[in-house]
Amino acid sequence: MMQNLKIGRSDRHLFPLGCIAVLVFPCILSADEVKFRDGGRLTGDVLAIQEGGLIQLDSPLATEPLKLNGDAVLRVTFSDADEQPLSPGDTRVVLTNGDFLTASLIGYSRERGVVIDAGEMGELEIPPHHLHSLRLGVHSAKTIYQGPDDLANWDTDDRRASQNWRLEGERLTVNGSGQVGRMLDLPDHYVIRFNLSWQGQPNFQLGFSDPLENQQTRVDRYYLQFGRAGLEIKRESSTGRRYHTVGTLNRRPDQFPNRNMDIELRVDRNESVIHLAINGQPEGRFMDPFENPPTAGGISLVSNASNGNHHEIRDLTVANWHEQTPEPSDIHDRGPDATRDAMVIRYGDHYSGVLESIRRQGGELLFTMKVDFREDPMEILGEDVATVHFARQDDEYAGRADDAATDFVLEMGERGRLAVIRSSFDDGHVTAEHPLIGNFTISRNHVSAVQRKPEAALSNTK
Repeated sequence: MMQNLKIGRSDRHLFPLGCIAVLVFPCILSADEVKFRDGGRLTGDVLAIQEGGLIQLDSPLATEPLKLNGDAVLRVTFSDADEQPLSPGDTRVVLTNGDFLTASLIGYSRERGVVIDAGEMGELEIPPHHLHSLRLGVHSAKTIYQGPDDLANWDTDDRRASQNWRLEGERLTVNGSGQVGRMLDLPDHYVIRFNLSWQGQPNFQLGFSDPLENQQTRVDRYYLQFGRAGLEIKRESSTGRRYHTVGTLNRRPDQFPNRNMDIELRVDRNESVIHLAINGQPEGRFMDPFENPPTAGGISLVSNASNGNHHEIRDLTVANWHEQTPEPSDIHDRGPDATRDAMVIRYGDHYSGVLESIRRQGGELLFTMKVDFREDPMEILGEDVATVHFARQDDEYAGRADDAATDFVLEMGERGRLAVIRSSFDDGHVTAEHPLIGNFTISRNHVSAVQRKPEAALSNTK
């Protein structure tokens, strides 16, 4: 049974998403976006989602607000989300259901769990049985490119059928084959996010760390390709065998009923690692088979489809990625012994045992851990700690069962991701209930989108 999610922008306006919901917003100058399960989209100002699921959207297409079926909505994106962090903290607290918050770490004890300063959310205490991991040294991403934008800014020299690409509103489209690219100043750690949709049979490539040479020239680069057989990340090499598979995801186009997906690639060129996420879910952590990664800064968009097959690119963002510890390929990947705490040190050492405490001493975080190979507990400075994985508790799956009651996710960019049971927006603030951390309040402008959770997990082959 779908739960209520109430959101509004004033004390008179509420926005719940669910079977029984009420949503009212005052109009704003920039456009919100409503995305439907069948892949359709409408922009405007979301005015209301009334009881029974009826959505009212103030659209430039009509003289009166449009009335839309709320049960068909997949995602609502708000246009006025700001970029300010919830708190100045650099610790990502990952919960047992995969949700996370970036906050300041205050301390930890085996009795109380983790205590964090989550900025305007206040001081939160999260018990041990709801904790998956801590990742230290996390920083907000800085945007390098956001678009798509005018094709005049994209390189089309010596590129086959580049004239087929079109900028239509806020999306790049191509019918049949076409290839464009642009050079960016990519750092050693960067992230690429975009939405890909298609009509007909997709045959698409995204090149990254790409020198943007002619296709006949052998180069060092990565590319992601998606077509009839599924999705694959490839490595092209300028020497030896030209093409190498880095990772695969055997999910065919017909397994995406809406004919679209959100793709995220996190690239760590220092460690030669690529992380892939589809529709917000981690799908794998893949190693470059070569010691030296591609150093170029280009990205390219390639359609190898025949005429009559259509691709669209939306919401293309490239940002630097400061996180020093990568996302896990699966939230239960905690090493060989999940019944013990584990700590990863920045220079590579790995310890398992019992994390006894985290406390501040002389302005520094001090981690105390009991390990098997010494009688006295180890004390490690926080600046040396990369990741802490907490031992799996007997009732962890009960926490995940509680999370199953949630149907929508509040997205806050790098600041956090929380699946909520219900939420109300009053006087510009969101008051929400989360199954693991309880009630919290944040500014409305920190929420960038509300996403319906996948109704069923798709098979995942890595």
